[in-house]
Amino acid sequence: SILISTATIANVVRIMPLGDSITAGEHYGYPTYGERTGYRKPLYELLAANAYDVDFVGSLNWGFDIVPPFDCDHEGHPGWSARQIASNVYGWLEQNPPDIILAHVGTNGLSVDNDEDVERMLDEIDRYEKDHNMEITVFLARIIHRYEMDSNEITTAFNDAVEAMALSRVQSQGDKIIIVDME
Repeated sequence: SILISTATIANVVRIMPLGDSITAGEHYGYPTYGERTGYRKPLYELLAANAYDVDFVGSLNWGFDIVPPFDCDHEGHPGWSARQIASNVYGWLEQNPPDIILAHVGTNGLSVDNDEDVERMLDEIDRYEKDHNMEITVFLARIIHRYEMDSNEITTAFNDAVEAMALSRVQSQGDKIIIVDME
């Protein structure tokens, strides 16, 4: 039975949902922390329904009042910019090491130049991988357009810059980045 439990543990995929309010499931302070799920709950249920053994990881635990319960750990920080996320991601990875990161960052303080902050976040993930001799796959979102804001052109330009930078990293450095078009 020790071999079975060890094999089972080894097959668990640790996923860190990483981002801002979109990841947290929050919109201008609503709903309450216990009801904040965002995309995390339906994704968790979809993975579980398809027999994937996943463990969402992160220092935050929002969505705890939802029935039926789900694994609601994450790193979704409402109002945080890509720069703030880049400055903190290494520590979060040390606290809760993932196999996969689901990153939707850049919405707050959005400008075309924010792609440099996303690149710094990826640099910190690379530094963590090197320091801990492990590989992390990053699903990097082309961020969604913000509701009722005149920023569609800026969002698209930002997404284009982030995608070009990420694809360059895949080609030149072998980074494990998968672009997800949420735009």
